[in-house]
Amino acid sequence: MFMDFRDRLRKEIERQGLSIPSLCTRADVKYTTVKTWFANKNRTEPSATNLFKVSRILGVSLDYIMTGEESALADDEFVCGEKEVEYRSDGKLYSNLKEEETLIVPVAPQKLSAGHGQEFLPVSSYTGSVRILKRMTYGIDPSLLVAAEVEGDSMVDAQISDRDMVIFAKGHIRGEGIYTISLYGEVMVKRLQFRMAENRVVIISENPKYEPMYISADDENLIIIGKVVGWIHCLN
Repeated sequence: MFMDFRDRLRKEIERQGLSIPSLCTRADVKYTTVKTWFANKNRTEPSATNLFKVSRILGVSLDYIMTGEESALADDEFVCGEKEVEYRSDGKLYSNLKEEETLIVPVAPQKLSAGHGQEFLPVSSYTGSVRILKRMTYGIDPSLLVAAEVEGDSMVDAQISDRDMVIFAKGHIRGEGIYTISLYGEVMVKRLQFRMAENRVVIISENPKYEPMYISADDENLIIIGKVVGWIHCLN
């Protein structure tokens, strides 16, 4: 059983193009702890807390990691928000659902990293919309939000993969983080570090295949379009 657990965990890490160090960093689990899980002579069961952290980053359930099977949930358990359950006079259950507030975000026709120029087309040219949780955008003007499809593998260690949808706030620049940018006319999504003392910006891909880029903060070829507030992961 423990060998099956290790095999499932290794398979999920490899399937998502992650390394053990990057998984440990994102899950806030010690590297030495995860390494012991893969040690042939080790039979110590992982703690539930560490397993939960790792499974959350990998996007799989605890049941799958430990047993290889997903537990079936009753229909009324697939609910976001608070739920109050009462019995009707006929003895059957009904739910008084309190759903979380959502927002509708327009989808731009550009694909990030596809090189479609510096400016996103006007809202009238957008291709559709997506619904997101309002709490994803706390403190941000909803009118600034735009969604766009990602193309490529440069952000896989941040769990942003090819064909995923990122949501960003146009013109919103606040601290380091993941941004939508235009660099030499190519629109892309990258992690930015601002080194003010050096007057430059470090453009980082969340994939060890790609080296960081160092750009002068005054370089007119770099345009920061907006900060990413979240993304929608496509499993297919």
